[in-house]
Amino acid sequence: GCASIVSPQVLERYAMSGARFDEVMEIPDEQVSQRSWDYEIIDDLQADPSQRGLPSMRAGYRSALRIPIRFDGQLAAVLVFLSNTPSQYHASDVPVARRIADRIALRLSRERRLEAVRRADEASARAQQLEQRVHALTEELNSLSGYHRIIGVSPGWRQVLTQATQ
Repeated sequence: GCASIVSPQVLERYAMSGARFDEVMEIPDEQVSQRSWDYEIIDDLQADPSQRGLPSMRAGYRSALRIPIRFDGQLAAVLVFLSNTPSQYHASDVPVARRIADRIALRLSRERRLEAVRRADEASARAQQLEQRVHALTEELNSLSGYHRIIGVSPGWRQVLTQATQ
């Protein structure tokens, strides 16, 4: 058998036994667009015309159990169990598959949060570097123009300094 997680538009293999798939495979849009389903059992992938062209069908698998993984009501991934035996999966297998999918959803959710924190930290570090660079350039410009070395605040004096800088 095989268990894979499908993210919308691509299938990424996280865990598997049996035939080898590529690490990432595109999946048909019609498989992604069905967002309201609870689970799907396919008794014979080879006999089902809607499964033509899918990697699991081409690999010779016969039956499948698919469980959606959702975040905030949106389809985020699909857990797929595959077997070389036709009619391997039944409705009685769904609760166990759902528990596995829930565990995977929790793990994926944590990974997404960690990735968001990492990206926020990187953006903050870049912003801080830019602030430091702006400050350094401002200091350099002020030292070149002599702005801090001359004392005086009258409008006439500032106009003279501005003209001299230009």
